[in-house]
Amino acid sequence: MRRAPNLDFALDRAARRQWRNVLLGIMGLTFGLQIGIAAWRWQSLQTTREALVSHQRQQTGKRTRSDAAELSPDQLKAAVAVQAMLNSLAVPWETLLRAIEAAHTQRILIDAVQPHAEDGSVTINVKCADFDALAEFMKRLTQQGELSDVTLVSEARPENATNSLQAMISAKWRSTK
Repeated sequence: MRRAPNLDFALDRAARRQWRNVLLGIMGLTFGLQIGIAAWRWQSLQTTREALVSHQRQQTGKRTRSDAAELSPDQLKAAVAVQAMLNSLAVPWETLLRAIEAAHTQRILIDAVQPHAEDGSVTINVKCADFDALAEFMKRLTQQGELSDVTLVSEARPENATNSLQAMISAKWRSTK
């Protein structure tokens, strides 16, 4: 049996392998160089960003709480009064009263509604004939979409009334943002 002649006129196999290794080395070096350049650009952009953010803070004049000036007692009272006024404006009165009115029954007398804007809660003082009426009112408050976490804070019977129950109910309103 005769072998087929080797018609490969290129370099011998060892030389081809050497050129392939050189080519792979060049490709690896190019890839590594590109990664290095990208990392350097990233670091340069981060440094530039930090410089721009600090310059923006200086331009806008943002101050920290430690830079704030001390207030006199009169200014402090005025600030507290203004904060209380802003808190009362933050109460969603219409939705809050609509939810309480929707839950109201004939067996319940609402004495007071006191919202607390600081924590988004409301305290409702009621009078009713028995605990069943109070439980029904609380259930109906819970079913309202505007109120959540309805809890009974306290309940008591006045000394001179046998068919009257006074109770305080707390609930949180859902913020409408």
